[in-house]
Amino acid sequence: MSFRDLVSGMDDAVFGALSDAAVVDGRAVSGMFNDPYLSPMLGALKTDLREPTLALRSRDASGIRNGSVVEIVESGGRYTVTSVERDGTGITTLVLRPQTMPPGRLPLVYIPFVLSATLADAWFSYMRALFP
Repeated sequence: MSFRDLVSGMDDAVFGALSDAAVVDGRAVSGMFNDPYLSPMLGALKTDLREPTLALRSRDASGIRNGSVVEIVESGGRYTVTSVERDGTGITTLVLRPQTMPPGRLPLVYIPFVLSATLADAWFSYMRALFP
């Protein structure tokens, strides 16, 4: 068995255990969804907030392009692909932009400086009031 076959088997096991079900342009795929917006909701304030991403095997990413529509099955969130990033190792990361704001989620805002805890709490309370 070649090294490539071993890595492919490992990818199958990892994606089988950790992946989220998604639908991209009407086609079912499995990938690892990451939504950094959830970090502030859990109490960790990061100043380098990024877009949500879906990492999937490159063989499953064929035909996906900027503008493709992604729906994460479990959360029901709908996203538009803004970038398709192939890393050359068989994994492709889709950078996403939300089409709809899931409940309890704040809109994308880049914070270019470190906020004090008090100011951050006030800012998030204000944003939650604007986007319930």
